[in-house]
Amino acid sequence: MVAVFCRMHSDADGGRNDLTYLSPHPSPLSEGLAGIVVFGDEVRRFSRKQVATHPYIWKVALWGTPRDLTLIDDLCERFPSLDEVVQDREWLMRKGVTVNGSSRNPAPELAAMRYVPVNAIEPFHVSSRQEDRINGEVFHRPGDRRVYLGPHVLIRGGATSGGFLASVFLLGDAVFKDGIIGIAGPSEDRDYLRKL
Repeated sequence: MVAVFCRMHSDADGGRNDLTYLSPHPSPLSEGLAGIVVFGDEVRRFSRKQVATHPYIWKVALWGTPRDLTLIDDLCERFPSLDEVVQDREWLMRKGVTVNGSSRNPAPELAAMRYVPVNAIEPFHVSSRQEDRINGEVFHRPGDRRVYLGPHVLIRGGATSGGFLASVFLLGDAVFKDGIIGIAGPSEDRDYLRKL
């Protein structure tokens, strides 16, 4: 749920162009009061210029601090983005198969590959077994088959149960669902992919 409040400031008010962002998180106090409680560290102020020039500012506002914004800015200035690296090296980055839907596209070659479910990806480790297989040979959207060919990096779409982001490098072929993003490259790039 989101609540947005806007008020125009005139030049007589000082012409403030700041935005105030509140991100209350569940707490024992809010549960005890059966209401929304906003703590001081959940209040963020941003200038309109910051909002216009930082596409990631809302995630930082929700989960981070102003120091995180400074760190991300520094990293963006010093290093290329993942999209830029993928394009420069001519790798392939795609989501995995979509199982449910009205389209029926046979892809028996995917059913023969190792299956890596989303919850099997932990930071730098995958818990699925080599003999695990995806159920079925027909998919709504099988996607570009090249993304399932190793070497590749699989990035979990959401956080783990411990709240961590997770990715894993796999040398061999593996199929995965659309809750995972795969980045595949040629075998000569395996050492570079391993460092992602």
